[in-house]
Amino acid sequence: MTCSSCGARAKQRLDLDVRVFECAECGHAEDRDRNAARVMLAATVELDRVSVDDVRHCWPPSGAVGGAVRAGNPPGLSAGRG
Repeated sequence: MTCSSCGARAKQRLDLDVRVFECAECGHAEDRDRNAARVMLAATVELDRVSVDDVRHCWPPSGAVGGAVRAGNPPGLSAGRG
């Protein structure tokens, strides 16, 4: 659903029988699985660039275990809780 070339999001999901992703914004066309893999790789690389400035501590309710979440993520929605 996201173009690996320009980052635009598709307006609707591709049917499973459609094997080529075509971006309406920039015209990029690529095998849908390869496009998805490139998008995931780019997201993973971006996570590796997180610095101390991107992280803030959230104080847990009394008796709970504390932790840090990425800045901008509400504590109730952060991944890996629990």
